[in-house]
Amino acid sequence: NGDMTADVGVKREGMAAEARQMRPFEVPLWIQFSIVLSCVLAAVFVITQGAAMAEPKAGLISEPVPKYLDAAIPMFFALMLIEGIFLQFVDLSSEGARYNLSGWWSSITAGSVQQIMEKALPAVIRYTWNPAVYIAVYERTTSCHFSWLQGSKSFLGTDDMKVFLFAFLSLDFTYYWFHRFLHTNAILWAGHAVHHSSDHYNLGTALRQSWWQSTVGFLPYLYLAVLGLPPRLYVAHKALNTLYQFWVHTCLVRRLPFIFEFFLSTPSHHRVHHDRRVHKNFGGILIIWDRLFGSFQSEYAGTSKENWDKEEACVFGISRNPGTWLEGVLQLNHFTPIISKISSASSITEILSYIVVGPGYYTVTKPRPIAAPKNQTTRRIRLQGTISSNIGVAYFIVHYLAGTITALLLLLKSNTRTDTLLITVLAMLFFTSEAFILDAHKRAWEFDFVRSLIGAVISKVLTRVSEDEIVMGYATVSFWFHLMFSAILVLTGRNLLRTTFEFGRRAKQS
Repeated sequence: NGDMTADVGVKREGMAAEARQMRPFEVPLWIQFSIVLSCVLAAVFVITQGAAMAEPKAGLISEPVPKYLDAAIPMFFALMLIEGIFLQFVDLSSEGARYNLSGWWSSITAGSVQQIMEKALPAVIRYTWNPAVYIAVYERTTSCHFSWLQGSKSFLGTDDMKVFLFAFLSLDFTYYWFHRFLHTNAILWAGHAVHHSSDHYNLGTALRQSWWQSTVGFLPYLYLAVLGLPPRLYVAHKALNTLYQFWVHTCLVRRLPFIFEFFLSTPSHHRVHHDRRVHKNFGGILIIWDRLFGSFQSEYAGTSKENWDKEEACVFGISRNPGTWLEGVLQLNHFTPIISKISSASSITEILSYIVVGPGYYTVTKPRPIAAPKNQTTRRIRLQGTISSNIGVAYFIVHYLAGTITALLLLLKSNTRTDTLLITVLAMLFFTSEAFILDAHKRAWEFDFVRSLIGAVISKVLTRVSEDEIVMGYATVSFWFHLMFSAILVLTGRNLLRTTFEFGRRAKQS
C-alpha cells in the first residue's frame, strides 16, 4: 500500500485509523520542544549558509543575492527525518500526521517539479517564474521610488530598520491577501488546491506545491517594485517568508505560549488552514492579519477546553480527491470541472460565477468551529499507493532516488538551455513512471520500459552536448543505469515486475 508493508488494504487501514481517532492525542513536551528547537537551529543554518552562498543572479541582479532556498534543501530532509523518528514515539489519533511512502513521494515530487518548472520555463521564455518581471518593473518606474528604500546594503535590510520592517511587513501583508484570494477565487484555487491535496499533514506536505501558482505568484508583489523595494530585498524576504511556512506543517507541535499564538502563524493555526472543511488562517508569518480581517479560526473553537489535545479535530486534504498519483492529474484536477461548467453555462453571469466564486468565497469570514468527526463515514486517508511486494518497493525507491538526483542536478548545476531542457525531460519521465507504478496502472511496465530507452538516449546526448563536468559524469552513469534497467525489464519484467503491479491493482480495487 505504499508504506513498505505488504497487502494492507485501503478498507482495513481506514477502519484502523477511525478506531484510533478517539485515543489521547497528547504529544510529550520534550518532543514538542525538540521539534521547535530543531527548526530554530535549521533556520540559523539556512540564514548563515544562504548568505555565505550569495551570488549575483546571472543577467538579472548584479548585486549578491543570498541563496536561502538552496541552503534549505538539506534542512528540509533533515527535519522530515527528525519528525518521522519522533512520530514513532507518539500514538497519534490521525494517520494524517504520519508518513507513508506514497504520500511522501507525492509531496516531494510536486515540490521538485514546481522547482524544475521555475528553472526550465525561463530557459524558453525569459519573463516567467523568476524575478525578471519584478526587475523589469523596478527599472522602468524609478521616478516613483521612495528614496529611503535605496539606502540599505545588507541582504535583508537589517542595517536600516525602517527598510527591514517595510520589506517584512509589506511582503507578509501581500502574501496574506494573495493567499486569501487563492481560496476565495475558483481559478486561483484550482492551482493552489495542489498544496492542500494531501490527506496527510506533516513537514513533507509543506513541499507539495503547484506549478501553475508559480506563474502568477509574483504579480501581487509588483507594486513593491513601483514603490522602490530593491529586487535583492524582494527576493531575500520572499524566500524567508516561504521558508518560515515549512515548519508549521506538523502535528507534533500542539500549542505555543500565548504571545506566539497571538502574533505568529503556528502549527495549530495552520492545521486549521489545511482542514478540508475550512478556509481560514491565511497568514504566512504573522497571524494578526487574519485577526484583523476576520478570517481567523482557532483549532479549539469547537472543542471544550478539557478535551484540547484529546482528539484530532482537523481532517486534512481537499473535498475533490484526485484519485491518482499522476502529477499532471494532480495539478489539473480542479481546472477540469471549471472548464466543464463554463462550457455548459447559459449566461455571462454564470460563467463569471464559475471563474470567480471559489470554495471559501462565502465562508472566509464566517465562524466555522471544527471538531473531530464522530462517525465512521469520514475517511481521513482516502488514497493509498499500491505496491504490494518488497521487490516492487525496492524497484520504486531506486527509481525515485534516481529521479530526485536528476532534479537536484537540474536545480543546482544546469546552466545552459540545452542541459536544462534535457534534464527536465529526464526528471519528468522518472516521476511519471513512478506514478504509474503507485497507481498500479495496467501500462506501467510498458511505460517504464519506454522511459528507460528514452532516458538512455537523452543521457547519451547529454554526454555529448554538456560543457559541465558534473553533468557529463552524471549523464554517463545515467546512460548505463537506463540500459541496465531496460535489460532487467526485458528479462524479468513481464513476469516479476508486472506481477507486482497486477497484485497492486487488485489490492486497490478491493
